[in-house]
Amino acid sequence: MAVFPFDPRTVTDKTLSISAIARLSRTNPSQIRQYEELGLLPLPDRPGVHRRYALADASRLIFLRRCRDLGLLNPRLKLLVELVDSPDHASEESRELATMLLGNVEDQLTELAELGKTLGALLTGAGEHALSVADVEPRVDGVKRMRRLVRKPLKAPTGA
Repeated sequence: MAVFPFDPRTVTDKTLSISAIARLSRTNPSQIRQYEELGLLPLPDRPGVHRRYALADASRLIFLRRCRDLGLLNPRLKLLVELVDSPDHASEESRELATMLLGNVEDQLTELAELGKTLGALLTGAGEHALSVADVEPRVDGVKRMRRLVRKPLKAPTGA
């Protein structure tokens, strides 16, 4: 699935205005400015009065938006940006957070796949038979697990 609604190789001006990058990444312009202030997004070029963003900034914004959609707050986003900017020198805390998020995403994908199978069976006329005993087995709820993860207080950075 393409991230961009156009082929970046065919764009003559490879920079975007704040409104264009906001539309592209489905991120509010004020949120983009906040990301800049927090150091989550590099400061854009300002050849004149207006900000001009690189296409790579759109990818970063999409990543940040997806993390926020999972409930991740700005202090934790900073840990993930550490992995983006310098994967070889990222802190153990940022790696642990990424590992926990990956586990949560995998849990949610499994849940969605199971729901997809059930809905497919319902559409083929299986009715109540589409629901299985496996649907009621106790398991860790991925959404609750994510809420616990995001609400867990952020430790102070080491060496601070």
